[in-house]
Formats: sequence, structure tokens, C-alpha cells
Amino acid sequence: MKPAFPTVVLASVLALAGSATRAADNPREKNPSPPASLASDEFDAPQLGAHWQWQGSPRVEWASLAAKPGSLRLFAWSSATLDDAPNLLLQKFATPGFTVTTQLDARGLDQSSVGANAGLVIFGADYAWIGLTRTAEGFRVEQIVNVHAAKDGAESVAATGPVLPRAIVTLRVTVDAAGQCQFAFSAEGETFTALGGKFPAAIGRGGGAKVGLFARSAPILGAPEFGHVEFDWFRVTR
Repeated sequence: MKPAFPTVVLASVLALAGSATRAADNPREKNPSPPASLASDEFDAPQLGAHWQWQGSPRVEWASLAAKPGSLRLFAWSSATLDDAPNLLLQKFATPGFTVTTQLDARGLDQSSVGANAGLVIFGADYAWIGLTRTAEGFRVEQIVNVHAAKDGAESVAATGPVLPRAIVTLRVTVDAAGQCQFAFSAEGETFTALGGKFPAAIGRGGGAKVGLFARSAPILGAPEFGHVEFDWFRVTR
């Protein structure tokens, strides 16, 4: 059973979607308008900027900018891989040679089952992400890769980090001029620890590699869509 969303949340998500229709009959249809250049976002505006692009046509159940003003709330939906998930919020690379840092609060995934996760993703024909996964012991930092994702590849754990005392973490990916991506995390937001090896960004279906955010409930057939996370900001430095 899907969760009930307050009217204020639904209204804000309609703003997120802009003029796009829900297109529930074809959720993987790409947005027709080209995105703007890669840009930072403090999530303090009433709607997302043109630099953001959903993996599929926007739906009201995916996100809210009003549920917690100054943060982006993403609702967790089930998918076996992120390649199957239309609710990825992405930006296209402008040029390689940049760093993206974001702060994730995953405490809302306590409503979801073990295996739910959220984080920062580099997405293309292959993808990799760093984030928090809900385990029986608590929220663990993980770095996950999916090679040949566009050809039904499966996710594998590249590296595991600690179980954090609280479900709040700062995530970072640095993309060098050759498109090699290094993930890192910080429990306190200051000192970063690299996790996993370098991942080569791959061109995706839309013609370029992308970086973005996601939230996912447990990847189990028939799993309910519930739980949420909040991203406080998304900052791009060069």
C-alpha cells in the first residue's frame, strides 16, 4: 500500500514536476527539455531548477521541497537496480573536473525495511553510488557499483564503511578530467574518508554521464513504497 501524502506535499511536488505530466503509463520516458549546466542547489526555492532532470517522467509521489523547508525530501521506492528506477534525480556532467558534496539524513528510512538505501550516484551505462544502507545493525556506509547496468547488470558491493551512530552523513564524489570518480564520506562533515576505488563514468542512454540523488526501499519483489530521506544541499565545486 502506498503512503498517504499531505496536501502541502502534493502541491510542492506538482511544482517540482513543472509542466510535465505524470505519464504513469510510461514512467521511463525521458524529459523532453535539455537540462542546464551542472549546478549547486541549497533546496530553498519553491521548485527545482532546470539543471535537474528525473530519470523518468515526474510523479507526485517522488519528492517534496515543502515537507522540510530548506531540504529536498525524496520518498523511497522499490527497484532491483537504479537502472530500473525512474525516480532518480540527476544532472548531466558539464565537463569532467568537479566535486559534488551533499548531506544526507536517512532517519526517515526507519519506516522502511532492511536493505533500503539512499545516496549520491554517478549514473550512465554503468553506475556507482555511495550512501547509507539500512541493516539489522543500523545504517552502514556502502559504495556500490553496477557494471553493464544498461544490459541487466547486477549491483555489487565495492567497499563497506562503518555503521554510523546516527543516520546523517556527508557524501562526496570527485570527478577528475579523465572522468574517473572517487567517492568519500564524512560522519561529522569535515574530514572525508575515501571509500572504494576509482570508477570510470560511462555515457548513458541520454548521451552523457550524470550525477544525482536517490532513495530506495528494499529491492524485494512486491515491497511497499515507503520511507523517505532528506538532502540538505547539493554543492558543486571545481
